[in-house]
Amino acid sequence: FPIVNKKIIMDSLEEVFTQQGIVKSDLEKFIEQDQAGKSLFQNKYIILNTSGSSGLTGIFLFDQKFWNILVATLTARLIPLSIFKFIFRKTKIVFLGETSGHHSGVSIVRSAPDLFIPLSLSISTPKEVLVEALNKFKPHVLTGYASAIESLAQEKLSGRLKVSPEIIISSGEPLTPLRQKNIQNAFKIPAFDFYGATECLAIGIDNTGSGTLNIFDDIIVLETLDENNAPVPQGQLGKIVITVLGNKIQPLVRYALDDEIIIKPNSDKTPFTQAERVLGRNMENLTFTI
Repeated sequence: FPIVNKKIIMDSLEEVFTQQGIVKSDLEKFIEQDQAGKSLFQNKYIILNTSGSSGLTGIFLFDQKFWNILVATLTARLIPLSIFKFIFRKTKIVFLGETSGHHSGVSIVRSAPDLFIPLSLSISTPKEVLVEALNKFKPHVLTGYASAIESLAQEKLSGRLKVSPEIIISSGEPLTPLRQKNIQNAFKIPAFDFYGATECLAIGIDNTGSGTLNIFDDIIVLETLDENNAPVPQGQLGKIVITVLGNKIQPLVRYALDDEIIIKPNSDKTPFTQAERVLGRNMENLTFTI
């Protein structure tokens, strides 16, 4: 199969959908009108859209069955708390990021199982308001953008933030070694490094702080290719190409992302493919003249 990307999918969006009657202009109108991001398209489809930071906004649909599978898989991998804690209490989870619209992070939190009490806080909220809200809510799980969590780590060290989350999940941007160090110094636990994408939600997670991602092989097939779209050997840097397993409404087969990654040699210690940390987008460089 040939490699596709966001532009190809968006240029042929109505041909990609497996159900008739889904029109691109209707999707765009729905996203614009539903700023709260809490409604279903045609009362049955979850719709997500990318931020457009790469220069092109992507629109992706999920039916309820596949979405439930994704959320259940993410919950099992991201929140490995003891079952006894679920039985005897409601687990409070906070998401700190973009809280409006149909972005992936907040959409996952909105779909949290009944075992959780979710709270979404916008990164644009003044820091003193965030600290007050978190001190009142006392979350067991803190998740959000890496830079936002690092900022809260400074508040924790200053003594203004008085929460002690049991799990911290960083997503949305790179969790650099320095950010990880600052977070761990403040909260005394490492942050889980979750790497996902709007197109499929989950790609990999490092829940040990080791810098190694376990790939969600039960959700995607991940390839690493060179500039000629030929496979690269394990241990070498390659662009990420994924095939999403289970999305019957908008299939993505050999879909290229903007990120690059290194697949590690097979290990007997885990059933999952393992990879080095994501190395970021391979895009055009900006040139400044003085």
